[in-house]
Amino acid sequence: MAAANASVSSAISFISAPEASSPDSTITGSALPEADTHHAFPFLQLPPEIRNRIYDLVFVSPQYIGANSAVTKAFYHDATRYRHLAFASACRQLYQESANIFFAKNGFEFFYIRPFLEFLEGIGAERRKLLRKIRFNCSKGAPFIVLRYLKSCTNLQELEVSARIAMPSRKSSWWAYPLKDAKGFFLGSNRAIAFGDVRVFGKAVTVLQGPGQARIEQAIRNLASALRAVKNEEDGVYKR
Repeated sequence: MAAANASVSSAISFISAPEASSPDSTITGSALPEADTHHAFPFLQLPPEIRNRIYDLVFVSPQYIGANSAVTKAFYHDATRYRHLAFASACRQLYQESANIFFAKNGFEFFYIRPFLEFLEGIGAERRKLLRKIRFNCSKGAPFIVLRYLKSCTNLQELEVSARIAMPSRKSSWWAYPLKDAKGFFLGSNRAIAFGDVRVFGKAVTVLQGPGQARIEQAIRNLASALRAVKNEEDGVYKR
């Protein structure tokens, strides 16, 4: 157990480093240190457009980070894999440039409250503004204090928030009921709490039966309660 906890702590250490000095995800110039050509390749002397291309190849995942994570630690493993700290930590400038690319150009998918909260809280307010794509598949409801972090991700281009129901006979497979216009709900004026058609994701390809009306209603009711609290806080009427 101690080894597992140490592994998780190590995996999330990248989110607690100093925030980037600028929320701009693209390099527009460079403050170049003198390179020691005898011992190291002068990477920071490359033109910004070439460095950006290298960052894209190294730090950007072809799919959402954390996609189809069956366990909590899978998100941390996926995120650490594409953060490449051994490379990114070579110097402060490289760390900040690569962090801007990592947060702005990746999509992030969450299945559990713990990684969702630790990630969004840990990266800080400025880097939350860098995020462009988030999916949160919520099971058993989520406290509104967790969901409220989405309101500070002000530059999101894609946002999906779904009530998730596990398939009892199929491991790592779920039904999901997505909140309609989630982006408008958290970042705009949409106040409606309505859910779209069910989708199946995970390892299951086809499913003959649904989760049952009682499970559907419970999952949606749990998430809807937290969503109403988000709006109540906006209106100043939320009661703890």
